[in-house]
Amino acid sequence: MASGEFVSDFDAMLSRKKQNRKRAVQSATPSVDEVPNLLAQMMEAAIEDQKLLHAGQLPTQKLLLLDSAISKLMKRNLQQLYLEHGLLSVLTVWLSPSSNGHPPPFQIREAILTVLQLYDCIRKNHLKESGLGKQIYRLAKDPQELRKNRKLARTLVTKWARDIFGISVDYRSMSRAERLEHDMKAVPGQLKKVKKEQHMTDLTMKTPFVRLIDDPFVTDQETSNDPPVATTIRARVPMVSTKEYIIRPASKLADEGPHHQSMATVMGRCDRMIRNYNKKRGT
Repeated sequence: MASGEFVSDFDAMLSRKKQNRKRAVQSATPSVDEVPNLLAQMMEAAIEDQKLLHAGQLPTQKLLLLDSAISKLMKRNLQQLYLEHGLLSVLTVWLSPSSNGHPPPFQIREAILTVLQLYDCIRKNHLKESGLGKQIYRLAKDPQELRKNRKLARTLVTKWARDIFGISVDYRSMSRAERLEHDMKAVPGQLKKVKKEQHMTDLTMKTPFVRLIDDPFVTDQETSNDPPVATTIRARVPMVSTKEYIIRPASKLADEGPHHQSMATVMGRCDRMIRNYNKKRGT
């Protein structure tokens, strides 16, 4: 654009928008050297901490790098690249106890457990090559670990175990028998006993017991041993109670007080008041 040329406000705004959009695209595009450089810095920090620890000094290199490293690891568009360049192996080194048996600082443990919640692309081969699963399982079972960190570690162990053992969490792909078995595992033992006793009581009642088709508390074995009963796709209709309630509260209207007088008494008082008023006026 030539100098001194008139530019409208609208054209200037469009030009600024294009420049901002170009900067956003350039910042979103991952650099080729960004991922390996960060992982190399993390490994160097871990090695420096080991040297400082052997020298009797405080290991602070990982803590100094923690905030910047976590902010970069949280970028979702770079997750696959980090995994391909061996991120889990580096995190295993960061979570491993030191030579004297002391665990890493709690800030490092909490930050790594939190950022791992965002990585949904971790597979069995990644865990097998890095050994990160053993470190996370150790944190989940450690009684000295913080409660928040133990909860985060258990969540990761459960999520990874589904992929390792091929457990599906999609209920649409499960059959009815599999859903019933899955639901029965989640029911406490005491509730199962109460449900079974209630079921036997309903069978002895005069009114027919109507069972829901998708009752999660009735197993296939109990269904096969039960006598044939009516089934329906809706809830049981409440029956009319045949009990007679003999003890009733006493009525408060039975009291003979000034507020519960008969109509004749009230009208008589009104007539007397009218006559007295007329006498006073002399009519």
